[in-house]
Amino acid sequence: MRRTVEFDAFGPWILQVQSQEDVPRLYRKHPLDLDTARLVLKVPRVISRRDANSDMDLYDHLVVAGATSLTVLSRRGDTYQSAEVPYARIAAVSTSVALLDGLLVAHDVEGAAAAGVAVTFRYNGVSDDLVKQLVDILRAQAGAAAPPSRAGATAQAQHATPGTRDLGDADIALVTEQHELAEHDGLVTLGMHMRTVVRRRSGSMRGVLDMLRPVTLHAAIVSVGSGELHLVHRRRWFTTGKKPVHSVAHTVVILPHVTSVTADEMLRYAEVRAVQITSGRSVVEVPFPEGAESGAAIQRAVAALAAD
Repeated sequence: MRRTVEFDAFGPWILQVQSQEDVPRLYRKHPLDLDTARLVLKVPRVISRRDANSDMDLYDHLVVAGATSLTVLSRRGDTYQSAEVPYARIAAVSTSVALLDGLLVAHDVEGAAAAGVAVTFRYNGVSDDLVKQLVDILRAQAGAAAPPSRAGATAQAQHATPGTRDLGDADIALVTEQHELAEHDGLVTLGMHMRTVVRRRSGSMRGVLDMLRPVTLHAAIVSVGSGELHLVHRRRWFTTGKKPVHSVAHTVVILPHVTSVTADEMLRYAEVRAVQITSGRSVVEVPFPEGAESGAAIQRAVAALAAD
């Protein structure tokens, strides 16, 4: 089998692109200014090395944190599609890892897709540190491009940083993530809610289903940094059954872009409400048990912004 530098380096990990020779051949026709780019990453296909060969296009995505925007080139057969969102329009960024399944989602205040999602790609969780580096760049650039008169807003009411078991033994991973973020970013905790078993609102068999296949609304922690709302949660807010959940997610909302925040009852589940954080066309929805402090904490954060 023919050997190439690209094939020899191929594995499950994301690699940083530092020269034109590092760019996967599929994307070499795309204009790329490495001198001005803040970070360029190539994300491999989700295949084992034994199934790969040097004639394949081995990278599913080329992620470019450029001078003024985030661009993601995504493989589609023997060609690729391009998605771009200027830093000035980034409304929210979410990352999550479930075992080794990583996912990044970026929202655009002018995004045409559902909920304003502009960019999304999956990656292997072994490279989570590089993805966090990318997210730090997106946050910094989005914050710098935010309306200057509102960028420094923070909420006033504070909550003690959660202790290791404050969310229960099943959600220690969320508390650990919150502690790491608080240390890294100096976040202030505003509120949280514990995982809760909730009842279905409709269906002739809902009572039996609630007993045999209970629905869990998962825990969340709400905090703020300078001009940002942070949510630590699970990738899926609701799960059915009793299998353990291993994902950890971190969502950052750029507060100066928020245009409205509302809280309404959820039609599907009893005694559950959901906050919709709207930033232009972007919508981040956060469900919470009725009466939980997490929903009020989000509304306070946005209210403090409006009062700034």
